[in-house]
Amino acid sequence: ADMDSATTRKLGTFDQEAMDTQGLTPDDLMPNWLPGVMPDQDARFNFIKSCAVRPPTWLAVPEKSLEQFGSFLTGQGLHFDVDQRVRGAVAIHDRFHLESLEKAWGQAIQVQDIASQAVVNICDARPGETWLDMCAGSGGKSLGLARAVGPAGSVTALDIRPSVISNLEKRAAAHG
Repeated sequence: ADMDSATTRKLGTFDQEAMDTQGLTPDDLMPNWLPGVMPDQDARFNFIKSCAVRPPTWLAVPEKSLEQFGSFLTGQGLHFDVDQRVRGAVAIHDRFHLESLEKAWGQAIQVQDIASQAVVNICDARPGETWLDMCAGSGGKSLGLARAVGPAGSVTALDIRPSVISNLEKRAAAHG
């Protein structure tokens, strides 16, 4: 069925009234195979709704700065949560401009997904240790390990892509 743009926008927010007007059910928004693996219709609808919601932007914040950074974010009018399981993980729920936020904060802010932050936490690196990151990519985990081992430790980050290592070097310089 053809839907006008107003209805499409409403469906983007999963407005049940708009769905009813168009004669749609939650299953009309799902791939054919999903009911076979998720039999409960309410669970399927909640799953589809969660896929259409913009996820938070995760930041890696040094633990010693968390309280001050939280006050800063509140002052900026941003809604955020500090994760209780992953040390230093902060989820910002609002849209924001990173460069403007860094300028107001006065230093670089590290954007890093929570899964990568969890890996750093699980490694439990200690001051003075030596670590090797064999597939460093953009370096988020390497930078997290470097914060943990401090100036007395070392982290060697390797990647087969020179451009990625170049970007990592820039990030390392910006994040100290």
